[in-house]
Amino acid sequence: MNVTRVQDDTGTHIEPALDSTWSEARKFEWHAAVVAHDTGLTIRVHPPGTDRLGRVVHGITIGEINKGGQTTIPALPFYDAWEFLSAVSIGAMALLALQQHAEGG
Repeated sequence: MNVTRVQDDTGTHIEPALDSTWSEARKFEWHAAVVAHDTGLTIRVHPPGTDRLGRVVHGITIGEINKGGQTTIPALPFYDAWEFLSAVSIGAMALLALQQHAEGG
């Protein structure tokens, strides 16, 4: 999924906006696209699967093996996967802010 951050009179927002009628898998793809857009990380969402308890689970790969490595996150239930990706975003944004500060920006 491709997303864009749009500037307007009130600030910024993502287009397309999160649609409450989307499936959990589509919502997770959107969230991953937003995190990738805002952080510059490469994030690949794996097709949803089912764990041994019968729950729908989502997995992701972050990074690229040819650019220094990648991490694959095993399948997690929707809310856990969403929160994990949110934490990745927070960490990446903090790192970007530190890099800008170190560069005098």
